[in-house]
Amino acid sequence: MMRSAFKKRKLLLRLLVNRFYNRYRAPEARATILCIRRNRVVMLVTGSFCKTCGVVDWIEDIAFSLKPHGIKLKLTNVRELGRDAMLAVFRW
Repeated sequence: MMRSAFKKRKLLLRLLVNRFYNRYRAPEARATILCIRRNRVVMLVTGSFCKTCGVVDWIEDIAFSLKPHGIKLKLTNVRELGRDAMLAVFRW
């Protein structure tokens, strides 16, 4: 039972990231979920936003855009991977 609920939550997270973040922010920013664990979500965020000031704001906006849909994420770590890519770790 617990496993099934977690799978549904993971599917919902993937759907919401595509529908409410990527849909309105691409091509400047695009989030791809790399890993979902019990209390952690790792995302690759790519796009031209990496060249602007306020880079973390673009990433924190992921959590902000999902909150009205019942997904509460807290950004815990951001790491630059290259010119147009950032790795973001959220706790949920």
